[in-house]
Amino acid sequence: MNKVATILLAALFFACAHLHAQLFLTLKEMPEENVWGVYVQPCDTLSPTDQTITGSGQVTIIAKMGSVFSELTNIAGVWDDNALVYSPVENPGMLYFTLGFVADLPAIVYKPGEETLLLTFKMTNQDDSPPALIDNETDPFAQLPNSVGTNPGNDLSVVDFGKTPLAFYNYSGLYQEGDPVECSDGNTTTATKETESANLFRLYPNPASNRLILKAVNTTVTDATARLWNANMLQMGSLQLSNNAKAELDIENLPAGLYLITIEAEGQVVQTERFLKAK
Repeated sequence: MNKVATILLAALFFACAHLHAQLFLTLKEMPEENVWGVYVQPCDTLSPTDQTITGSGQVTIIAKMGSVFSELTNIAGVWDDNALVYSPVENPGMLYFTLGFVADLPAIVYKPGEETLLLTFKMTNQDDSPPALIDNETDPFAQLPNSVGTNPGNDLSVVDFGKTPLAFYNYSGLYQEGDPVECSDGNTTTATKETESANLFRLYPNPASNRLILKAVNTTVTDATARLWNANMLQMGSLQLSNNAKAELDIENLPAGLYLITIEAEGQVVQTERFLKAK
């Protein structure tokens, strides 16, 4: 696949993510001295069930140079320190501390209209200036590519198995305590029947742990290519779909998380699907 096609696929992936973007993050000072907590809250009209699974996530905290981060404590989900960048040329004098989501254990519970504490950390510095969560849209270091070659930013990707069909929720932005957390996309979180009927191929099981099956559904397409992409839009595998036959993709060795499947026919992407690779 050429570079232009890859860029288009990346844009398609993130456009899909934005369509269902309804999870917001905030940073609060905790009662303990110099301790801060990262919270998540669904938007006002979103009603996640108790059968959600978080597939991927990331949090980037920014603070003045000289700040010291310590005592990372997981509350919901497992988070690990992925990257620490000092004073990048895009934003001199600032420190970027990125935490990556490792596992949904203990599971993150998304409560309608309520905050859920994800993690806490301790931060000390000389002038007591507070840390902040990065703003993906406006922070100069978050505009890729950057001088360090890292990928700072906040992100969450969640699948809700209590919805029929499956619902997907994604990180949308930041909120401040006391501000309304409003849905901006009409709370459209599941595929419509019209969209389902337009699909050329059915993907199952979802979630999957060992193999992924693609089967033609009411289609005259005889030759197609299915490509598997991770959240960073790196191709992880592919298979040919010929003569409307059922095809299987081995995913046993893939890391757990959310993935994207694109199906191409006659040089065009005709269908996209997301699935969860179970542990």
